[in-house]
Amino acid sequence: MAKCDHSEAVQPVPESGVNVSASCEDCGNKDENWVCLHCYKTLCGRFAKEHMLQHSSAAGHQVVLSAADLSTWCYGCDSYVDNDKTQAAKDSAHASKFGN
Repeated sequence: MAKCDHSEAVQPVPESGVNVSASCEDCGNKDENWVCLHCYKTLCGRFAKEHMLQHSSAAGHQVVLSAADLSTWCYGCDSYVDNDKTQAAKDSAHASKFGN
């Protein structure tokens, strides 16, 4: 896992938490979705319609969490990342996926 300076921009998890069952907000896709760790939008990934990639490019939001495997990816570093800044989102996503 790479060191990632973009992780400094990760925002706190909203009170509602991370919902890994949410559909893509742009197209309704239910598979291969990602959660932006800056604004917490849920959008589909590269193997669907690339809405998260488009969001990252347009908004400059680099760090995202996979709803499928709970990994975190940085578009800016083009690498998986794992650090203290992403842990709260991962914990919330894990609770959403597997229960408390």
